Amino acid sequence: MKHTDAIAPLLLLTTLISLVPSPVAAQISATPDGTNTLVNQAGNTFNITGGTQAGTNLFHSFQQFGLNQGQIANFLSNPAIANILGRVTGGDASVINGLMQVTGSNANLYLMNPAGIVFGPNASLNVPAAFTATTANGIGIGNGWFNATGTNNYANLTGTPNSFAFTVTQPGAIVNAGNLAVSQGQDLTLLGGTVVNTGSVSAPGGTVTIAAVPGEKLVRLSQPGNLLSLEFQPLPTGMATPAISPPTLPQLLTGGNLRSATGLTVENGIVKLVGAESAIAPGDVTAKAVTSQTATLSANNNVILVESQLQTTGDLNLLAKNTVTVRDSVAQPVAVQAGRDLTIQGNQGIDILALNHRQTNKPFQAGRDLNLVSDGMISGDAHFGSGGNFSTRSLNGGPATFISLNDPVISSNGNVTFLGSYTGASLKVEAIGNIRFTGNVTINNPDPGAVDANAADQALLQGGRALILRVGRTTLDNPNNVPNGTFINPGGITTPGSIQVDGDITGESGPVTVVMSAPGNIATQGISNANAITVDTPSNIFVRSVSGSSVRLTSTAGTVTLGTPADSDVGNFGGTFIISATNGILANGRIMGGRIELSSSSGNIIVNTVRGGSAGVDINAAGLFQARGGTELLNVFLQTRAADNPEVNSFLQSKGINLPPDQIVTVHYEFGNAGQSLPIIYSVGASQSDSAPAGSLNAPITIRFGGATRTLIDNSFPITATDGSGTITQGRILVQGGDGAFFLGPTTTGRLVPTNSDLFLTKDGGGNFIPVTAANYTAGTILYRNETYTAAFPTADFPANISGVAGSIYVGFGTNQTLYGASQSRVFAPVPPSPPVVPPTTENPGSLNSGNIAPANRPQVSSSAGDVIQRNTDRSGQTNACDVGSIATRDRDTRSSRETRFTPCVPTSDEVQILKILGDDGQSKP
Repeated sequence: MKHTDAIAPLLLLTTLISLVPSPVAAQISATPDGTNTLVNQAGNTFNITGGTQAGTNLFHSFQQFGLNQGQIANFLSNPAIANILGRVTGGDASVINGLMQVTGSNANLYLMNPAGIVFGPNASLNVPAAFTATTANGIGIGNGWFNATGTNNYANLTGTPNSFAFTVTQPGAIVNAGNLAVSQGQDLTLLGGTVVNTGSVSAPGGTVTIAAVPGEKLVRLSQPGNLLSLEFQPLPTGMATPAISPPTLPQLLTGGNLRSATGLTVENGIVKLVGAESAIAPGDVTAKAVTSQTATLSANNNVILVESQLQTTGDLNLLAKNTVTVRDSVAQPVAVQAGRDLTIQGNQGIDILALNHRQTNKPFQAGRDLNLVSDGMISGDAHFGSGGNFSTRSLNGGPATFISLNDPVISSNGNVTFLGSYTGASLKVEAIGNIRFTGNVTINNPDPGAVDANAADQALLQGGRALILRVGRTTLDNPNNVPNGTFINPGGITTPGSIQVDGDITGESGPVTVVMSAPGNIATQGISNANAITVDTPSNIFVRSVSGSSVRLTSTAGTVTLGTPADSDVGNFGGTFIISATNGILANGRIMGGRIELSSSSGNIIVNTVRGGSAGVDINAAGLFQARGGTELLNVFLQTRAADNPEVNSFLQSKGINLPPDQIVTVHYEFGNAGQSLPIIYSVGASQSDSAPAGSLNAPITIRFGGATRTLIDNSFPITATDGSGTITQGRILVQGGDGAFFLGPTTTGRLVPTNSDLFLTKDGGGNFIPVTAANYTAGTILYRNETYTAAFPTADFPANISGVAGSIYVGFGTNQTLYGASQSRVFAPVPPSPPVVPPTTENPGSLNSGNIAPANRPQVSSSAGDVIQRNTDRSGQTNACDVGSIATRDRDTRSSRETRFTPCVPTSDEVQILKILGDDGQSKP
């Protein structure tokens, strides 16, 4: 007999027998090919003896191999045998509906039939070691091959089986509807072109491998612990290709009476799982029930799990070259549980819909890490839980796209990392470690069917679009429960937990409610189109931009930093914007809201501009307060009452406008000369929208800083209803500070001045006179006088160690601003420190109470020595003492009333029309 180490050609059959034999036709018969296999039937038992031994390997060759219900195939062996390998050469599929067992040794059992293998509902195993069923054309052993057909050089087959050759384009299929189990610590492998497991496969303490492999490939078994437990390589040169092809899966299931018992249906050549819509295609793997220490389901096409129950105490890998598809049903849930790592990888996509039993079942759980990996779309309508880390990523570790239409909830004892973006329904993520999204988060729908152990969160997820992110939790709302699993303390967790969203959070087709809570830092690029936004941490908050109807950012022991414009309900000023940060607030852009509250109990508040709505602005800084930016207001209306301005009343009467003393008038001020705009510049303001109801504007502005021990500004003014009803409320601008200086920046407004017989509104020196006439008189507003000022210092030169605003503080109304009150161009100097107490000496003994005798050398302190005089003159009022743009100062001198002249004039950067005298108490002097 001629031997060869290559795979021999399969026998050329004149007809392809693809009809599954009926159970009564099932039998086991030996092939007369010199292998010396003997089959002796004793009742329902087929005793298999003989064969060819090579080292510790025992080889058998069968013409046919099948069992009816109640029949037994008994492989007799001896203790010297480690592996029993049987091949089926006749071209018929093996239909096994009985028991396969090994006696006499602890050998592994291999069954190879390229035409296909079907395990019926009564199929079972009684083997002491591992079991492998394959439709390969050869099994590699050492440097040789055990071929499925033809002759073999058995003398060379003395090693351990380690590879499988699939030499046809589409290898044969394997169907298991039975209950296949091996002993504790042993492995079970089903290896074919298509593998359908509608029964159960169990390897407690061992490894289950169910793989649909590509054709014309060499498959090697990987080292233990390798994610891809099977390695695919090109066929060695010289391997022959069989002359026939094995039956397809529909052909394999046609005929006989096992078809319905397999849990499969065949209609028009299409195979489906009973009760499922997905067709099973070549290269697919399905699995109904798997129990083992570790398991790998690997498909050259799709992995399809319908009502599946997969449970491992170790790693579980679901790997598809195409798509991993998971479905539950009303009758049966899906449970995919791994005691260690759970990896779901669909190269082209992952499609999960498992929500029918979410009240009682979390379908995907891992004792350690849970990974969703795909270069396509990852669709996850399910609850996920990991005892370690949770991640989504592409095949090369880059960004992936995760979507969900219904009820995604992710709970992790470690870190949660979305490499890429999320788009879908309301989402909840909770973790003991960190949460990170490297892309955008878009919430496009509420989730009416959401189920969560936290009743408040469930209501939020159901009631509207919502994003809930919580980290650093000691107890999860939805904890993991992996029976018989091994929970591993997750590594790589940074304490305290943080939240980082590298992209934007937004609501699509409607606003989103955002809740973020962490013991560590919280950072996101932007939050837009939002309802309520709540961000809470004892650490730091970093937000590039934020826009919502209600914004609350709270840092109980850190800082809050806002990047570009931070807006709350931009356009109608209807929302609230509240920031509380113990160690300080830094806002580089504008802050807008119906009600604005900024507070820092131990730090500074530094903003660009702040514009509140009808509910006003409240700022409280333990340290400095600075508003370094300025924003223009155009089309300003100035307001007055006739009783407050006799010259205005006289002018109006001359124009035929007679008003009661309390009636109010509006005068429109247009800016600039020759078309150049010279608008009002503000840093802190409050104004109502044009559509506000009558009398709704109150808009108090309160600024407290540096301990707020002295009142710098307290201006109150009437605010009238816009509908002419005469309703008046009281507006207020209140600034309270400590001993530090406060600069109140400028505004450019007009003033009423009589010229000839008319009254004009004009910019000082501008020459742009606008007469007040009946044509631009409108009832319902009040005019207050203002004057022209320019900045004390530009925004870029704002001093770092003082408080103040670069522009003005104003209260107004509407798009075309009606100005009710403004404060600007005032400098509140710091309160000088008290002189140190000098201990009495011989030269200066101090005050002597006895005898009331004052020392002759005691200086006489002038009561005016504590005054600080600041004056800035324009060209017409310039004195010889100082040039234009400078301040004449008088030093505080406790030793003499003599003025010091070494620095009589201090330059200023801009022209400021002020004359203010401050006393020792920091208050204005008459």
